[in-house]
Amino acid sequence: MRIIRAPTLARAHELAVRTVLEKGWALETENDEATIECEELALDVESPESEPMVSPASRFQQRFLDAYAENLLSGSDAKFEYDYHRRLFDWGERLATEGEDVHVDQIAYISRKLAAAANSRRAVAVTWNPVIDENLDDCPCLQLVQCLLRDGKLQMKVVFRSNDILS
Repeated sequence: MRIIRAPTLARAHELAVRTVLEKGWALETENDEATIECEELALDVESPESEPMVSPASRFQQRFLDAYAENLLSGSDAKFEYDYHRRLFDWGERLATEGEDVHVDQIAYISRKLAAAANSRRAVAVTWNPVIDENLDDCPCLQLVQCLLRDGKLQMKVVFRSNDILS
């Protein structure tokens, strides 16, 4: 695993892109797409809330990212095979237990878990739903989010099965 340390999110993104382009290798995916793969990256951002949060070299700028964040947190009317808002705030589509549909607000769970036990390692949310995703052509890239409270700061471990780092 490569660790990239940077003062801001924008700089961390720039360094991550550079690392992938310089240290990655070509791979043809199962969908016959050309891609570049590299070893796992960890980003250690000194001041994640400091500007700039978006690199001027990024394909997407602040207005787009603000809209994306709003859709992630509040949901959207757009129709996709899946959406992260529903996967995080209402996980369990097409699943039932004891005859009742499954509806899990994983973000509320993470909040409750960390409020109750600040040292917990169980504040985890997943997006993958095998009942649905094993048969989707366009399945979720984001797979798992783990939140930790350490030294008074929120740490997030995020696992992507595939990540378009240029975006």
